[in-house]
Amino acid sequence: MIIIPAEKGLDWRRAPVVTGLLIIVNLLVFALWQSHDAQKLEDIASYYRSSDLPEMEYSVFISYLYQSRQTELAKKIEARWDKGDKEAIYPYIISDIGFIHTLNRTDISFWGGEEYGIWLKQHQAVEKQIRELSFIKYGLTPSENRPITYFTHQFLHGDWSHLIGNMLFLAIAGLGVEAAIGSFHFFIAYIVCGIFAGLTFTLFNGSSTTPLVGASGAISAVLGMYAAIYELRKIRFFYSVVVYFGYFTAPALVILPVWIAIEILQWILNPDSHIAYTAHLGGLIAGGGIIFSLKRWLIRIDKEALESGTTDEDEEYRTQLNDALKQLTVFNFDSAKKKFTALEKQYPDDITVKIQHYHLEKLFRNQKGVNRLAFEIFQQGIHQTHYLQQVHDLYCEYLSQEESAAIPYDLDIKLLLAFINIGQLDTARKLTKHLISDPKKDIMLVKALNTLASALESQGQSDDAYRFHGMADELQSSFS
Repeated sequence: MIIIPAEKGLDWRRAPVVTGLLIIVNLLVFALWQSHDAQKLEDIASYYRSSDLPEMEYSVFISYLYQSRQTELAKKIEARWDKGDKEAIYPYIISDIGFIHTLNRTDISFWGGEEYGIWLKQHQAVEKQIRELSFIKYGLTPSENRPITYFTHQFLHGDWSHLIGNMLFLAIAGLGVEAAIGSFHFFIAYIVCGIFAGLTFTLFNGSSTTPLVGASGAISAVLGMYAAIYELRKIRFFYSVVVYFGYFTAPALVILPVWIAIEILQWILNPDSHIAYTAHLGGLIAGGGIIFSLKRWLIRIDKEALESGTTDEDEEYRTQLNDALKQLTVFNFDSAKKKFTALEKQYPDDITVKIQHYHLEKLFRNQKGVNRLAFEIFQQGIHQTHYLQQVHDLYCEYLSQEESAAIPYDLDIKLLLAFINIGQLDTARKLTKHLISDPKKDIMLVKALNTLASALESQGQSDDAYRFHGMADELQSSFS
């Protein structure tokens, strides 16, 4: 079950600098460093295969698995070994820290005088290489006392899906928290709570030899902070349970014990899961606790950021919009069209509603309605930066229609400047070719051509920039 806030949007007056940097650092660490672990592990497995270790250690490994209650894994590995699929087994043997600890406790009396020297030399060579793998070297292994890993494990991930999932949650929750408490306090709280999450994991898994990696403990703390900051303010949340999903509104603080209960329940129901529920639990408690403890003295919460949340009018709008969208998901297009028509009358300046209504009119082949809505979206969208990309995409799609109406010159020139502003230079090039032949062209086109030329020059397209500057000069002279 997932419950995440879906309330705070991006406000550039309170740019989420730390949230952005944390995401970038996590991505870079995985892409530039951790991504090499697979090849390193393959190279170690190759060395292991050519050594005497497989035959010497296999029976010991199976015994270790049964003794550590990993019965299912032991049976799978035995089946593969019997089938001759030994290559697939080696990564399990060489990367199991618990097994390495078991081997390190053996001595000459276990291996015998002749074999001990051979085994020890080869085993130490393998262990040295294994301990250089990122998730083992800097992952948090509770049974090993390495304090630095309480910090470093927060920036490591198991695979791309693990990384991307965590970064999405961080982006969603981090926006509201960083905007409210400020970038510096957010960074300190994030790191401290991530360490506390690691300590909680160690408390409940002190003998574990499996390295903990991932930012989920720290991100759970961000969710805890979110609930503590916004307290009883009604916040819109997105939920997903198996195949069911939707939105609901509730006081933020009410959701904190719900999150804690979910983690405890999943921990109880899935005790052998590889998901670190206890780290999540520690993060939630630390995040809520640090805000409750310090917000009156240390953290000066930005009241404006808090009050920019939902209103009753917002809630009514979202309820109606969700209802209309649900009609689309069940292909009830007639009902959806009626609802979007009503929404457009009630919220005539809302571009999201108009875009959905536009696509419905296309579906019903109502070209008159398509033309009207397209022009209204263009007119309103050029004044709202966060909609410009959607306006651009709809513009390109609209022009591809055979029955699209001619766009007035005054609107076209505004669209041209808007598309240059968001870096859609290919579309801007095509639009200038059309506008340069328009009999209504005026001095604004000169400005647009020069702006396009400057944008092209900044991207190193000097020849095209020179050509458009020339077109601007020629057009300028025609007005003299």
